[in-house]
Amino acid sequence: KFSNNKVYKINLPKNSSCKSLYELSEKIRCELLGTKILKGVENNFIENYKIDLTPQVWLSIYSKELDENWVLLWSYEEYKTPDDSIRKLFAQESFRIKDDKIIRVNQFQRDLVE
Repeated sequence: KFSNNKVYKINLPKNSSCKSLYELSEKIRCELLGTKILKGVENNFIENYKIDLTPQVWLSIYSKELDENWVLLWSYEEYKTPDDSIRKLFAQESFRIKDDKIIRVNQFQRDLVE
């Protein structure tokens, strides 16, 4: 209802990791729009996507040699899995920025050992 298939396919990235993020963000975008119409959708959305993200470090880097802008993020994440257990992990994400848009994303996660 909220997604235009033609626009979706035109903007679909070819890179597999970017494609996965694009698909997930489109699903979340549509569900968020649905929360404005149906209260039950809002409750499901909140329960299914509850993530506690605590940024530890944000770092902006510019490489003169390569003329590249990057933003690096290290964070602690905790979220509820479908079986209602809690998963805790450390994450590192790198975002390459060009013309004020994210053009590349690298993500790494590892489980937090307590």
